[in-house]
Amino acid sequence: MAKALSQLVSGILFLAISLAAITLVYQGVQPGLQSVDHQAAVNYMSAALADLDLALRSVALEGEGSRRELQISLPDGELAINGSADKIVWSLATQASFISPRSAVRKGNAVLGSQLLAAAYAAPFPLQPSVAAYVLENDRLKVFLRKAGNHTRHVDLATNGLVLGVYQKDLAIWLASPGFVYFSVDGQESSRSGTGYTALAATGPGLPYAQATVFINSTYLPYFINFTLLSGADFIQVQGARAE
Repeated sequence: MAKALSQLVSGILFLAISLAAITLVYQGVQPGLQSVDHQAAVNYMSAALADLDLALRSVALEGEGSRRELQISLPDGELAINGSADKIVWSLATQASFISPRSAVRKGNAVLGSQLLAAAYAAPFPLQPSVAAYVLENDRLKVFLRKAGNHTRHVDLATNGLVLGVYQKDLAIWLASPGFVYFSVDGQESSRSGTGYTALAATGPGLPYAQATVFINSTYLPYFINFTLLSGADFIQVQGARAE
């Protein structure tokens, strides 16, 4: 166990709070009392994981053979150690409002947040493994966008090839017909293609939302397209803006 914990020194400690889908988590307990109980649980686990973070840092500095013993009593929720992602995650389903939805507060390696169920990363497009993609993912959707160019290296882009596909997890179905969606400005055909790039705003799991930006320098005008997938949402938001 000590070895497993020592491997998590560089990880992030997540306190993930998601809104409960049911009216009461504790059957027969009044909502007001539940809020008090859950606030106490959040306060306790915040302090406990901060102590754990300090212990991990100390063990790492002291080197091989160093040990620390910590006692953590789980007041509520679920505690999980994810060795592959270098994370310790405590999650609690509640209707109490401790923090604004889809927001996070970081203290050292500890993050206290609400609805941090989105992720953004690069991966091959499953239906065409030779095609590089950026993935916007939450608990319901996987949205695959073409990975192309960068801020300093613009490449040819057509808007009907930006969205490679969308996978709906609940229904286990794909929406991935070639060119099934395209974008234009003022209905102008010349705005549907140009040179540019695609990029992720932030990467990794535990995000309140996943977002990708596309820059298109068309002969009509240059513009941005922002794709945003909120944690818990079953739809993606698309917003355009003229590039100045």
